[in-house]
Amino acid sequence: MKEKITEFSPEIIKDPLIFEQNRLSAHAEFETFCKKLTVNPFGNETEQTFASNRILSLDGVWKFAYAENPASVVPDFWERDFDCQEWNDIKVPGHMQLQGYDIPHYTNCAYPWDGKEAVELGAAPEKFNPVGEYVKYFEIPEEYIGQTLR
Repeated sequence: MKEKITEFSPEIIKDPLIFEQNRLSAHAEFETFCKKLTVNPFGNETEQTFASNRILSLDGVWKFAYAENPASVVPDFWERDFDCQEWNDIKVPGHMQLQGYDIPHYTNCAYPWDGKEAVELGAAPEKFNPVGEYVKYFEIPEEYIGQTLR
């Protein structure tokens, strides 16, 4: 059963039975189109196709904070009244490692172990296990209210 996260606890990353929270079920994404038939003064019909106007892209600049481990995450940063205006900016979509946070890890077989911490089998690193905290401020346009948005 999926549970909605209401508070973050570093203990959840130690539980191998918790592998997702607040995740949508797998689904297909489709962009909708509409057609508009117009008649010019000469009686000729023309058909135009328009992409849906109900897509609100959240790509762009987000507020971002970097934590070296889950215990260092800013408490309640996801709450509506939390002010993160002083945080750094980061481009989304993107990789925090390619934007100056942590270092990239390239591998085609096994995740590289840096040896900074001895971790027991089934446990997670506690000293260095980077976490990115992302916040995006946006408003839903008035004409979208009551509509299905993607």
